[in-house]
Amino acid sequence: MPMKVLLIYPYFLEQRIHEEDIRVPPIGLYYVGGMLTAHGHEVKILNWHDKQERSTEIREVLIKESPDVVGVSILHGNDGAG
Repeated sequence: MPMKVLLIYPYFLEQRIHEEDIRVPPIGLYYVGGMLTAHGHEVKILNWHDKQERSTEIREVLIKESPDVVGVSILHGNDGAG
């Protein structure tokens, strides 16, 4: 049974010095979306890198889209310290 899937590239919690480094969703999100689409699922990829101050808008989109599955891309900054 096909599912409605939202793949989300979320905003960062901390300010970034070079915003151009975070504007584009990671290519892995597109790979996952492509594989899901190839298997008959309806997929939308949402780039929310700039939505930090607009949580109401995020909520409205989630309610409107009413997905079966939500996937969130997560970047883990491990600097090796510690």
